[in-house]
Amino acid sequence: MPYTALNVASAVITMFHQQEREISNLKLQKILYYIQMKSLQDLGNPAFSDDIEAWRHGPVVRNVYSVYKKYISKHIDPDDESVQKNQTEVCPELKSVIADIVKRTRDISAWDLVAKTHETTPWMKNYRVNYSNTIQIDDIKKGSINI
Repeated sequence: MPYTALNVASAVITMFHQQEREISNLKLQKILYYIQMKSLQDLGNPAFSDDIEAWRHGPVVRNVYSVYKKYISKHIDPDDESVQKNQTEVCPELKSVIADIVKRTRDISAWDLVAKTHETTPWMKNYRVNYSNTIQIDDIKKGSINI
């Protein structure tokens, strides 16, 4: 079943809440990037269908950013309407990928994740000042999960 980035974001936000952790939109964006990378590498297919763009502060899924930008730098409310309406049961393999990345990132600050994503080849290859270039799936698949 194809998932959207909002489905995966909902799962991430929920996992953070269940582990009594908070997550900002900035941190969520970096986690989605690493989930997509791990899913491509471990499962052979993308975790979600949405594009990831190379922005100044690292990889971003534009529509997820747009939904949660109202929080600015505050933590996303797990009871947010968008979190609730985008919840779906993900397959066990993807759930395992999401859980692994959540575990690896839960204690890393958003800004440290920004720095780490800036060290990845897919972001570096596609980032251009004042442009929002799409990071190609093939580039993401070849990336290094440096967390």
